[in-house]
Amino acid sequence: MGYKAPVLRDADKDSDPYALTMLAAILDGHDAARFNKKLVREDKVALSVGIDYDSTARGPGMIYLHGSPSEGRTIAELEAALRAEITRIQQEGVSEKELKRAKAQLVASQVYKLDSMFGQAMEIGQTEAAGIPYQKIDHAGQTAAGERCRSAGRGEKILQRRYADHRRPRAATPRRQAAPRGRRRASLSHCEIKG
Repeated sequence: MGYKAPVLRDADKDSDPYALTMLAAILDGHDAARFNKKLVREDKVALSVGIDYDSTARGPGMIYLHGSPSEGRTIAELEAALRAEITRIQQEGVSEKELKRAKAQLVASQVYKLDSMFGQAMEIGQTEAAGIPYQKIDHAGQTAAGERCRSAGRGEKILQRRYADHRRPRAATPRRQAAPRGRRRASLSHCEIKG
């Protein structure tokens, strides 16, 4: 499922992208996050479930909720369970423990990114490509914006206009059997060799 979402255009004024980043971390930032804990381990509705959001996308912003239903479960059941978790977070908000853990995960990922020249270059390139000077990215502001997410709904209220796409794997097609080792034909056997 996909939802239209705001992206970072002005690092000084925009806070919704930071709230959505925190929401994504709370729902799917680690093994004990809500999606994995509730939908995979407790309810066993999904084999895997996740959320993808890029706050510095160049085009229109989207936040994607995706997953694979467990055996015996349908896509409709998984979709309903995903929506139920969004509704639950809208109604109940986020606990202090969840918020603290999500903040720690985001800070750790930023620190880890600094260990990699590739990670640093990737972040600079993405922000500059989106028209935001990389010097304006405030990672401390990103974790502080989690307080807005905690107030029962800033990031969640954005998730109102839904787009769904159901994809099913195609049936496997039988592969052509290779000839046994000693019986392979040369692919150029029809050519004449003149000497």
